[in-house]
Amino acid sequence: MLRLITCIVVLIMVLAVVSTAIAAEMEKTEAITPQTTCPVMGGGINKSLSVDHEGKRIYVCCPGCIEVVKKDPAKYIKQLEDEGITLAETPLQLCPKCGEIKGSEKCCKMEGREKCEKCGLLKGSPGCCKIPAGVTRPMDLCPKCGEIHGSKDCCNNEGKEMCPKCGLHKGSPGCCKMVEESKQSAMPAMLCPKCGEIKGSEKCCKMEGREICQKCGLLHGSPGCCNPEFLKLKKAMEDKAGETKAQLEEVKEKIPPVGAIGN
Repeated sequence: MLRLITCIVVLIMVLAVVSTAIAAEMEKTEAITPQTTCPVMGGGINKSLSVDHEGKRIYVCCPGCIEVVKKDPAKYIKQLEDEGITLAETPLQLCPKCGEIKGSEKCCKMEGREKCEKCGLLKGSPGCCKIPAGVTRPMDLCPKCGEIHGSKDCCNNEGKEMCPKCGLHKGSPGCCKMVEESKQSAMPAMLCPKCGEIKGSEKCCKMEGREICQKCGLLHGSPGCCNPEFLKLKKAMEDKAGETKAQLEEVKEKIPPVGAIGN
């Protein structure tokens, strides 16, 4: 009888922990009010049409509204946030064509500027000799250290000086360039552990007709495909999930069958 009571208490404790975690996540989700209307016209938004400004994304309803928002994006950010809307965050990225921060005033402005002989990007740009060869997609900057996310320099703090102004690695691509909103984010982009695409994007978990990478098991060419940092995170998540499942199975085994309770 004592064994039965112990097993029930353990099961209740496990369920309480899981329930608390789910409740906390639900509260966090409920506190966020996503953007659903265009700040210019007031109609429904089109998720394929947006303007990025200082780490925040403003969705609009039509191409014409893009030009209106671009003239004064700060005005529309304030308008939406005053309405209690939480805007989607856009991590800073490095342009693979020029090495500057994508979308910045310097991005792809090549005229009169010298190219680096080693990497082919603009000399002195944040990505100069740092973006790996052959990369065609923009590279995310790590909000913790300011280096290219997943690179050999990423979060390698030993012997590195931190910038007193921004708190990132001094001389890193993001040093004094990353906005506060981007630095507060725990990850530059959440990648789906099942497919490797950006979680919640149009491509996320759409496997039909797409090739799976034989090396890593994710969608071939997805942001997470063969990315060592992401694969490490994916394995840790799978291990944690397996550990929790094993604990629940162990508790279930200790609970006697219903017919045996009266004996």
